[in-house]
Amino acid sequence: MIPLLKNYFQAVMHKDEIITAFSTAAGALHRFIETQPDEVFEKCYDGKWSAGQHLDHMIRSVKPLNLAYRLPGWGLRLAFGKMNREARNYDSLVERYKSKLSKGAVATG
Repeated sequence: MIPLLKNYFQAVMHKDEIITAFSTAAGALHRFIETQPDEVFEKCYDGKWSAGQHLDHMIRSVKPLNLAYRLPGWGLRLAFGKMNREARNYDSLVERYKSKLSKGAVATG
């Protein structure tokens, strides 16, 4: 993960801070991508995603969050129920994600 993003997401805990962090990170990503020539933006290196594919993934993954952050807390509880565990920190989320991938899980979309 981009160190800039990791630092943002490890430090934030509240809705307003998360929204600000996403906005700041999105602005930095937008400025970076604007500077890339089309050949770099579209090229895959060593079978990895291109910058364009990464951008598409970011848009698809953040889009549902935009809706979720606009809903009041009771709306989220109505849609998804009450959490039955303690909130996880960033490192434990990454560990859980990597564990699922190692067992064959794949991203969809």
